[in-house]
Amino acid sequence: KLDLKKKFTYVKLNDVDVKNGISLEQLFQGKTAVMFEVSESWCPGCKILLKELRKKRLELENKGLIVAYLNRKDAADAKLTPVGKRLPHWLVAPKWLSINFDFKYMPYMILVNKKGLVLYHGQAGYKELIDVLAKDFQVKIKWPK
Repeated sequence: KLDLKKKFTYVKLNDVDVKNGISLEQLFQGKTAVMFEVSESWCPGCKILLKELRKKRLELENKGLIVAYLNRKDAADAKLTPVGKRLPHWLVAPKWLSINFDFKYMPYMILVNKKGLVLYHGQAGYKELIDVLAKDFQVKIKWPK
């Protein structure tokens, strides 16, 4: 279970809001879950997935699911992606989150409900994640290969 009050570093345009950040609780905005794509700017598969998530973002939000990007490295790496190619929630993975999950494979996905329970964590495109999205949110995503 994740602490809903802990903060993420928020990358806004070319600025970084380290002081205030954003909590998981604030990310929910009345939705039922948050899905993070954990990535770095250099990852080719992550860029393809990001493009697909940007296309599906409104459909996902209409089904109660917020999609957020988490850079696993740092804010400087997060800022390398042009603003027009970002998701609205462009964040940096905090150390407390990195300790709980093994981000050695990318893209890595984390799906959390509003109680902080982790519904899925692992590589993107795995059957378990596809099944959870289809069953709980009635969403089908074509994962890049």
